[in-house]
Amino acid sequence: LSSPRLLLMDEPLAALDETRKAEILPYLEALRDTMNIPIIYVSHSVSEVARLADKVVVLENGKVAMAGSVADILSQPSVALIQGRREAGTLIEGRVVQYDSNHRLAAVAFQSSQIFVSSPDIAEGKNVRMHVLAKDVMLSMAYPQGISALNILEGKIISIRPNAEGTVDVQIDCRGTAILSRITTLSRDRLALQEEMTVFAVVKTVALEPR
Repeated sequence: LSSPRLLLMDEPLAALDETRKAEILPYLEALRDTMNIPIIYVSHSVSEVARLADKVVVLENGKVAMAGSVADILSQPSVALIQGRREAGTLIEGRVVQYDSNHRLAAVAFQSSQIFVSSPDIAEGKNVRMHVLAKDVMLSMAYPQGISALNILEGKIISIRPNAEGTVDVQIDCRGTAILSRITTLSRDRLALQEEMTVFAVVKTVALEPR
């Protein structure tokens, strides 16, 4: 037990409430980062996988549906069809390039873009990842003016996937990063959205937490 070669964690946080999960997850992250031990982590929680995993295997009906890096897999719209739509979104990996202690904001650079995230304290140069939920991403046809959101990313629509509950998942290529947005079918129709159109993805800063 003192020198394991492999750790198997089968839904270790499933029976805990959100407060207890928030207390234990940092210890699992520290275990991953300091012990250099392979971990097989079984979970239905996308947020846990987004924080802990490097590689992901998605199982559906006992068979491998997809496999790859955590960023590639969790950014696929089809993942939402397998595990449920509530946690569908995009995983962004980047590096803290600046920290504003007065406003407690971290500027995170990724690909050729940059976003601001709320953080009580984080070191410049630190590598972080953020799970951007599709429901937290709004779309605009023109660059928004006079709004509180700090994160406005220009991109082109890759795909528009309708859902059963009167919403659509819109995937936008923002300079090499695919951002997923969930909007109503009414919004899609009012904006007359089509593939290859240029739009602006708007993400509230307080909706993001760097991990």
